[in-house]
Amino acid sequence: MRSKLIKVLISNLIAFSGFVYADGLMSAERDIVGVWRFDRIILDGEERPPFNPDLIIEFNFREDGSDTLLWYRNNEKGFCERDGRYAFDGEFLRDKVTWVNPQNRFDCSRDPDMQLGRETSTPTVLKNGELYMTFQVDDQSLTYIWTRTLR
Repeated sequence: MRSKLIKVLISNLIAFSGFVYADGLMSAERDIVGVWRFDRIILDGEERPPFNPDLIIEFNFREDGSDTLLWYRNNEKGFCERDGRYAFDGEFLRDKVTWVNPQNRFDCSRDPDMQLGRETSTPTVLKNGELYMTFQVDDQSLTYIWTRTLR
């Protein structure tokens, strides 16, 4: 029984797509920790600046598996902010919204990312020190490119 359990654990570790550190974080999760700012997009295979240059979006991933998503526009009052719990395996970012700021702008509730309990699994990779998150919008692929920032 014990040897069978050990074999199962070893095979699961081998199948797992990342090295696990003593603190329980996978190497991919450790790499994503920090504050990331939305920088540009890829649409129709072409890299472009954001549609609205006044839109600031930041993701803060912490070592304890919690995250904060915050967005606002430079020329408008208010913001949208929420917290979540994430897991990142180097290919997918899984996230669940655990708190929504009660001080959010009135229209934040229309944003699916600002709805309590929402769970997502988004194709996400780290490439050349940047974070690439790919979404399907209708029949098109849209990739958000994020750069690490110091705050």
